[in-house]
Amino acid sequence: QLLLDALEANSRLKHSSFFHLATVGCNGRPSNRTVVLSGFRDDSDKIQINTDYRSRKIEELKHCPFARICWYFTDSWEQFRITGKIDIIDGTNADPLKLQVRETNTLLRLGCVLCFSSHLVIQRFVLLGCWDLLKQPLNPNNGLVQIFSL
Repeated sequence: QLLLDALEANSRLKHSSFFHLATVGCNGRPSNRTVVLSGFRDDSDKIQINTDYRSRKIEELKHCPFARICWYFTDSWEQFRITGKIDIIDGTNADPLKLQVRETNTLLRLGCVLCFSSHLVIQRFVLLGCWDLLKQPLNPNNGLVQIFSL
């Protein structure tokens, strides 16, 4: 509840949805990056992020599924450190409910990118040949959705 209160209190700050995710690489060395909150799963305390399945963090999480996040709110000086096991939900996940959550979340995320981004981002979708993919019904085995994990 403390984290939810901090998120609500700091919601006016654009960067309040950014936090740091630390993983352990295959070589045993720590790795850290900034990620963006995508939401909470099924009104639970399970934090969701979207990421490119081809990223290094996915390989690291497959090797060691435990990670730590550190969330800092600049105005209130609150810091939250949360450690847990990460559940990667990609296109190969056997659980149909998890796949449905992933597909819905990814489509919403892509929709937000198109709605709130500059014309340059839309041009990139067109240049990459992805624009038509976004107009078609969602198929997790094709195009952009395939490279996203939840």
